[in-house]
Amino acid sequence: MPNDSWNRGADYVQPAPPEWFPRLCDANTRSVEALAKTVRALADVDMNALAAARALELHPNTVCARLVRLRELTGLDCRRYHALTELLLALACARP
Repeated sequence: MPNDSWNRGADYVQPAPPEWFPRLCDANTRSVEALAKTVRALADVDMNALAAARALELHPNTVCARLVRLRELTGLDCRRYHALTELLLALACARP
């Protein structure tokens, strides 16, 4: 008999997005994907906000304002690895 202890409770576990997920999706849609583009650019340049601003061809203050907005929406600081990873995954899930 195979050991299926790893499967116990699987019927009861349901994926659940974080409570901030709908707010992030709504704000990202209203910003014409600007928030998602900022998060992805920040990841592409190893969390360097100035380099992200250059990559997006934006003023650094614009990128900083978006990071503040993301923190207000989610409670996550995009300049921290785990928070940035969580945001990247959430935004990937929101893609059609």
